[in-house]
Amino acid sequence: MNYLSVNIRGAGNQLKAVHIKELIKHNNVNFVAIQETQFTDSTNLQVNSFWGNSLFESEAVDASGRLGGLLNIWDPSLFVRKSSVSNRHYLATLGELRNGGGDINIVNIYAPHDTNLKRDLWLNLTNLMNSHSGAWIFLGDFNCVREPRERKNSKFNPQAAESFNHFIRTNGLSEYTMLGCSYTHRSDDGSRLSKIDRMLVCQSFLSNWPSAKLTGLPRYRSDHRPLLLKCAEDLFGTPPFRFFNSWLNEGSLKSIVLESYREFQLPNPPDKLLSLRLKAVKLAIKPWCRKLKIRDRETVCDLSKKIEALDMKAESSSLSEEEIQNRESWLKTVAELEENNLEDLKQRAKVKWLIEGDENSSFFHGMIKSHQKNNRINGLNFNNVWISQPDSLKLEIKKYFEQLFKEENHSRPGFTNNGFKVLSLDQSAMLVKRFSKEEIKEAVWDCGVTRLRVQMALHSASLGTSGTSWRLILLTYLIIFMFTVN
Repeated sequence: MNYLSVNIRGAGNQLKAVHIKELIKHNNVNFVAIQETQFTDSTNLQVNSFWGNSLFESEAVDASGRLGGLLNIWDPSLFVRKSSVSNRHYLATLGELRNGGGDINIVNIYAPHDTNLKRDLWLNLTNLMNSHSGAWIFLGDFNCVREPRERKNSKFNPQAAESFNHFIRTNGLSEYTMLGCSYTHRSDDGSRLSKIDRMLVCQSFLSNWPSAKLTGLPRYRSDHRPLLLKCAEDLFGTPPFRFFNSWLNEGSLKSIVLESYREFQLPNPPDKLLSLRLKAVKLAIKPWCRKLKIRDRETVCDLSKKIEALDMKAESSSLSEEEIQNRESWLKTVAELEENNLEDLKQRAKVKWLIEGDENSSFFHGMIKSHQKNNRINGLNFNNVWISQPDSLKLEIKKYFEQLFKEENHSRPGFTNNGFKVLSLDQSAMLVKRFSKEEIKEAVWDCGVTRLRVQMALHSASLGTSGTSWRLILLTYLIIFMFTVN
């Protein structure tokens, strides 16, 4: 589902309703949380003016005079409401996603300004989370910031911030990085800015939708920015290739790497040769990895069924010695495969196993999803225009780096030959020409030391020597001759 949170400061303006309806249609929104409707009797709200003619369900909290007022609208084809809990400052719609999506609880918040009332609100929300299961998302106007940099030209309240941060830490809440802007609220005169509108999610929500994208939309007839959380993942292409250390335990990996590495030989330049070889290795490992995963999954499933069958048999009769040995062997194989999978999880999570503690796969999955959320580029600002579509984003990034490495055609100084002597083409070619064997031989024979040694050997031979000396002289002569020829 996609979620939209809007503080409209009065729902009586028809233009605001039309604007929200356009946002819903354009962004395929399935749940809308509206704050500050300022309607003391919510039955008078024309909900269809916000949603349109399509099927919807809604519930609301009345305003206290001209303060507050909450409204939730959703698509019943995707979300089923089971119950709701509300008071003056929040409206919690508790339900489940259709098609096996699991329980999810959506809380629309309009927090009070008073610090003590805020503290009571955080306590009530904590109790609410502890009394209901499922994933949680808190969205709306919290009227509080978490740190001084979330305010500009206004006073920071450290006590309120600490109470708010304690609520977030206690309940294990996180928030997606807001794209497109840094502040959500602007004072009427435009001088004071703050980030008091936000969306907080639990770890379960973050694990289910790690690639969700939170965007601050432009203001329209309100001092608050609408917040859009899109859980539908944009496809940026295939994920980058990653090598897992557990693959080293497979004996077939070495032969695959060597075969693909040796496909490309000289005379390619060294840098291009290395690039081609690494690419060939990656292309060879990918299908091997897919087959490995399928094999391991099928092996674990098959062995688990066999182990379960033996366990059922053991309840009615005794197992033979062979069956006991088979069961132990199967358990060992399953444990090894699960250990390999755990090694991959540790590598993905990038945490130190001995420091972080016990084997908690949910912890590692949470760390993996958190890294994925933080590393994902959902959009960038180019020339004050926010771009989030994958194709447009890739094009703008390409243009940006092209400009960085592009060299302008400047007028460079030239060299004028004013009668200097130059080498001819034959002379230039001679400088880079390979030496012939005859030239090498001639150079070696012209060497004074080598010629002296040969003359001494010949002189010794003329004086008469033993057979051993003759053989030594001939061997020396042959070595010198071979060196000069080769």
